[in-house]
Amino acid sequence: MTDSLEKNMQLEIHQRALGIVERYKRVEAELLDILQQADEYRVYYLFECKNLHEYAMNILKLSESVAFNFIAVARKAKEVPELKVIIESGALSVSKARKITPVLTFDNQKEWLQMAVQLPQRKLEHYVAKACPKQAVPERMKFVSEDRLNLQLGISESLSCKLKRAQDLESQKKRKSVSLEETLDVLLDLYLKEQDPVQKSERLKNRKNLSVARQINSLSNTDLQISTSPFLTRCR
Repeated sequence: MTDSLEKNMQLEIHQRALGIVERYKRVEAELLDILQQADEYRVYYLFECKNLHEYAMNILKLSESVAFNFIAVARKAKEVPELKVIIESGALSVSKARKITPVLTFDNQKEWLQMAVQLPQRKLEHYVAKACPKQAVPERMKFVSEDRLNLQLGISESLSCKLKRAQDLESQKKRKSVSLEETLDVLLDLYLKEQDPVQKSERLKNRKNLSVARQINSLSNTDLQISTSPFLTRCR
C-alpha cells in the first residue's frame, strides 16, 4: 500500500470515527431525556419495577454503573436545566457530568458547568472532593460473589452514632450480637414499610381482600343461622 493510499484510508477511518462519536453523543442526550420522562411518569410500575434504577437495569438492560450515572444526571438536570443543554450540545459527557452532581445547584451552575467542560476529569474530581468532602469516598456497590455485594460509602460521624445505636438496640431485642448488615436490613424494612408506595398498595389490596372475605363469611354464617333456626325447622 502506497503512502497516499494509506493516508486516505486513515482519513476515512477518522471521518467514520467522528461520525460515530457524534451519534454516540446524540444518543446519550436522548437516553437522558427518555429517562427523565420515565421517572416523571413512573413507567417502571408498568413493568412491576419498584424504581427507576430497577427498570433501567432489568428492563432496559443497562449496566449498574451506566444506569446510576444517567439517572443521577437526569434528576440533577431537572433542577439545573442548563446541564442537559450542555450535554445535548456534545460539550459534556454524562459520565463526566455525574462527577459534579453532588455539588451542582441552580445558584452555582455557571462556575461548575464551566469547570466540567474545561477541566480534565481527574482535576475536576479534586475540586469536587474539596467542595464536598464526602465525595472523597465514592459510593459504590459491586458483586463479590453470586449473591453478595461489596458496599462502599462514606458517612458522617452523627450517622455512625445513629447506626451504632440502632445496632445496640437490635442486639438487645434479639439478645445476641447483631451485625451492621442485619441492622441495615431491619432499618430498611421499617422504612420501606412506611414509605414504599408499592408496599402500601399491596397492604391496601390485602386489607380489601380480607374485608370482602369477612363479609362473605358473615353472610354465610347468617344464612346458616337462618336455615337452622327453630322456627324454620318446625315449619318443615
